[in-house]
Amino acid sequence: MVAPDSNGGAFEVVIAGGGVAALEATLALRALAGDRVAITLVAPNAEFHYRPLVVREPFTSAPTSGYKLSEIADRAGAHLLVDRFKWLDPSGRNLHTNHGLTLHYDAALLALGARAHPRFRDALTLDESRLGEQLAEFVEALDRGLVSSVALVVPSLPIWSLPAYELALMTANRAADQGREVTVLLITPEDAPLAALGVNASAEVGRLLSEAGVTTITSANSQIREPGKIDLYPLRKSFSVDRIIALPELYAPAVPGVPTSAERGFVTVDQYGAVHGIKRVYAAGDLIDSPVKHAGLSADQADVVAGAIAALAGAPLEPRPLRPALHVLLLGAAEPLFIRSQTVGEHDTDVEIGKDPLWEPAARLHTDYLGPCLAELDVRSTRTPRGGLPQ
Repeated sequence: MVAPDSNGGAFEVVIAGGGVAALEATLALRALAGDRVAITLVAPNAEFHYRPLVVREPFTSAPTSGYKLSEIADRAGAHLLVDRFKWLDPSGRNLHTNHGLTLHYDAALLALGARAHPRFRDALTLDESRLGEQLAEFVEALDRGLVSSVALVVPSLPIWSLPAYELALMTANRAADQGREVTVLLITPEDAPLAALGVNASAEVGRLLSEAGVTTITSANSQIREPGKIDLYPLRKSFSVDRIIALPELYAPAVPGVPTSAERGFVTVDQYGAVHGIKRVYAAGDLIDSPVKHAGLSADQADVVAGAIAALAGAPLEPRPLRPALHVLLLGAAEPLFIRSQTVGEHDTDVEIGKDPLWEPAARLHTDYLGPCLAELDVRSTRTPRGGLPQ
């Protein structure tokens, strides 16, 4: 354990990112380390939007909203810089920003997320920054009877594929409510529906899809070479549909100064979130080399990193290794489905499934620090809770 710097100042922590992992780590670090740390949050955005809920906006009148990062940073006693990470100088312990600032750190956390890229030219690739707009046009066409078949495609792993499942369920159920016959295909390279959640949860998700009339095709690599036609390998099957909606592929952003050896540029970390090859630099969230990308998992990773940095800063605690847990709220069926999946040992998974909430508050975004913070901000305003259940 290393004490704070010898000049008597606070332990300087720089956190780069503006998503779930960065904000959770900022709040957790303040809670765990108190005044031992001085936190600088470098975020490319002035607002936080929890994107996974946007998929439901065109299907319901319930609005969603954003949160000012300044409000969250203030609650953590952190200094907010609206700027972008440019490069890291590990030897000098300096983080450089796009605006030309040099920020010295005693410890740094990189929570830069992932870059989304379309894989297919002849498909509608969901873009989280305008997903509501994209789906609004699709839902309008569905309601007007202009769509008789649609394929939802998960192009590759790693990715969090839940939006494809929810969109498939919402599409099938909306068509059924209107008395329309619409063929809905869900095509994924996963071995089973939402396989990362474990066998029992996957089977339950598969049952919901089947009841809604969704045809699920797993272990499939999709190729789309012309509009409306999908070729599947190694299954050697082809389908023609009116619409193809695909999730993007994910790649790591550029992180100059940080060793990257994983596929697509993702950063390799140990069980405490420390980046391999450089000291006092950590990473969390979609940036790291992980088979699952999920906001709740990003928050768990951030909590682990916050504990490790707090210990470095002299807080009286023992850092804990990551034990991945997923708290998933599946929307789109007649009732929301709650799934809690906890890794046990090397290969086992402990799973709970229910239509009643398995955690409190019953929020889409389950985190130790950011979730409660957003709930408090919701209470103080008239906004719809961003992480809550649909109305």
